[in-house]
Amino acid sequence: MNVGAHLCNSTDFKQRICDIVWTDDITPEGFEQAWEVLIEDFDLQENSWLDDIFELRDSWIPAYYRFEDMSGLMRTTSRSESENHFFGQVFNPKATLVEFLTNYETAIEAQRHTNMKNDHDTRYTNPSLKTDFVLEEQAMMIYTKIIFLDVQSEIVAIGQCINAKFEEVEDFVKFYVKDFE
Repeated sequence: MNVGAHLCNSTDFKQRICDIVWTDDITPEGFEQAWEVLIEDFDLQENSWLDDIFELRDSWIPAYYRFEDMSGLMRTTSRSESENHFFGQVFNPKATLVEFLTNYETAIEAQRHTNMKNDHDTRYTNPSLKTDFVLEEQAMMIYTKIIFLDVQSEIVAIGQCINAKFEEVEDFVKFYVKDFE
């Protein structure tokens, strides 16, 4: 059994649970302490649904995975806001069902076209190289375009730290780094 509408609408339960779940400023330990206080304050110790979702906390509570590298993934809310913005541009709340379906098909087709163009560009074009480092070219071949652009900016920054002076020592190249005092 989920928590009732009365609890969500007549108390500050909903606000308090959102404050501990959807924050980046809480640790897993802090979440567990706040959860326990919340459960006690609303006398929900016997609620099996809340017990079940608490057991799954490491898979849905941001505090448990906030330090994980998401490699450019958007949060679900960002994705949802993006879609809401996209469809909000083409929909009229006073439209008839036929107008709605026509606008929907047009919007989806436009989005599909944009995605196909982006997919084509990612697959068949390469970003321009900004340094002469072999590492940059190798990174371009390995990473997706978006990730490569982040890596490329780091490679360029490294390149600005290295003097043109270098020497080859057996199978290695020794670079002399500028003094940053």
